[in-house]
Amino acid sequence: MQSNPRQGSFITNLLTDRGSPEKSYPESFILKFVLAVLDRLNPSSWNQTFLRKSAQCVFILILYGCIFMPRISVILPGILYPIDIRLEDVLLPFFVILVLFRSVGSTALSTFPDVENRFLFFIIACGLSIVNGFFLGTIDKPFVSFFCLLKWFEYFLFFAAGTRFFEHNDASFSLKAFFGVGIALGVYGYFEFFFPQSKAVYPNYYRIFERAPFYGDANHVGGLLVLWISFFTGCLLLTTDRIKKIVLSSSILFVLFPLIWTYSRKSYFALAGCYLLSLLWVPNRKRLICIASLLIIGALLLPTRFSERVLDIGESFSSDDPFHTSWAGDLAAWKKSMLNFDQVLVLGSGWGSRHRQFYESQYIQVLSESGVIGFMLFLALLWTLIIKVYRAGSQLLSLEQNGIRVGWLMAFVAFLIHSSTCVSFTVVKLALPFWFLTAFVLTELRRKVNHAF
Repeated sequence: MQSNPRQGSFITNLLTDRGSPEKSYPESFILKFVLAVLDRLNPSSWNQTFLRKSAQCVFILILYGCIFMPRISVILPGILYPIDIRLEDVLLPFFVILVLFRSVGSTALSTFPDVENRFLFFIIACGLSIVNGFFLGTIDKPFVSFFCLLKWFEYFLFFAAGTRFFEHNDASFSLKAFFGVGIALGVYGYFEFFFPQSKAVYPNYYRIFERAPFYGDANHVGGLLVLWISFFTGCLLLTTDRIKKIVLSSSILFVLFPLIWTYSRKSYFALAGCYLLSLLWVPNRKRLICIASLLIIGALLLPTRFSERVLDIGESFSSDDPFHTSWAGDLAAWKKSMLNFDQVLVLGSGWGSRHRQFYESQYIQVLSESGVIGFMLFLALLWTLIIKVYRAGSQLLSLEQNGIRVGWLMAFVAFLIHSSTCVSFTVVKLALPFWFLTAFVLTELRRKVNHAF
C-alpha cells in the first residue's frame, strides 16, 4: 500500500500548513453542532434583509463599543473581587445568533476550519493550563483565570462569526466601518489634545486616551492606530484611483498626530518596524518611502515633542518616573514571571495566573501561563494566518484585493512587533478589531468577484 506523501501526522498537520487547508480539516466541530441545531429552527423562512441589517447594526455597536464604551465592574455572588462587564460581552450572543441564522442553508458558507481549529486547540491548551495550575497551587484566583479564558473564547467566536458575517456583506460596508474607527479615534484625539481634561507639568507628557472613557489606554489605542495606519498604507500602495489616494493619504496624516500624542514609544517603533520590514517585499517601494518620509517630516517639524520622546529612550531604561515606560522594569518583570518555569514547563503556571502584573509582552504571557504546548499552538495559529494571506498572492486577485492583502500583512507585522512589549492579543481594544479585520481579509481574498470601496 502506497502512503500519501501529503498526509502527515496530526501534530505535523497542526503545526504546518500542508496541502489545501479547507480539505485537510472538517468544519470547526463546535460551530458545526450549533449550525445543526439552528437548522431545526428553519431560519431560511425568516426575513433575510432584517437579519442582515440587524447583524450590521450589532457589528457596528461591537466594533465601536469595544473601543469607546467604558467597562462596568460588578461583584458576582461568591466572588470577592469585581468582574468587568463590557458591551461586547452582552452583544456577542446576539451577533453570533444573527450571523448563524443567515448562514444556515447558505451554499457559500465562509469558514476557515484550519484557523478555527488551531484557535480552539490553543484555547483548550489554556484551559488545561488552568486545571494544571489549580492543582499545583499557582492559581490564586480561579475565577480570574476562567474569565481570561472566556475572553479568548469570545475572540474565537467573533472571528468565526465574522467570517460568516463578511460573506454576506460587501467589502464597501466592512472597509468603511473599519476606516471609521481610525477617523473617530483621530477626532477624539484632537479634541482631547486641544481641550485636555487635566494638566501635565513639563517635562512630563500629557498622553491622550488615558482618561475616561479610556483607562490608561495610551499604549493600547496607540497600537490600534498603528494597526489602522499600517493596513490603509498597504491599501494606498496598490490603489490607482486618484480620489482614493488623496483620501487615504490625508487620513493617514490626520491620524498620525493623535498617535504621536499617545507618546507610546512601543507604538512608534511598531509602525517604524512595519514600514522598514515592508520595504523588503511590498510591490511599490517608492510610494512607501514617500509616505514614510511625509509622516517623519510631519512628526519632526511640527511642535509635537515627538523627537524629544524618542530621544529620551535611554532614560526609560533607568527612570522611575511613572510618565516614562521603563523598559528596564519590563525586563526585570519578564525575568520574575519566568521564575520556576522549569517546574511548569509543559502547561505553564495557568492561564490568567499572573494577572498581567509581571509583564507587558504577549509572548512572555503565553509562554509563562500556558507553557511550551500553549506557546507552540499560539505560534501555529499566527503562522496559519500569515501563510493563508501570503499565499493568496499566488491567486488571481483584483488590484483592490491585493491592496487589502498587502495592508493586512503590513498590519500583522506591526501587530507582532507591538505584541513584544504589550499584550496586544489580549487587550480587547486591540484584539477585537484585529480579529474582525482578519476575518474580513480572509473572506474578501476568497471572493471570486471583488466589491471594493
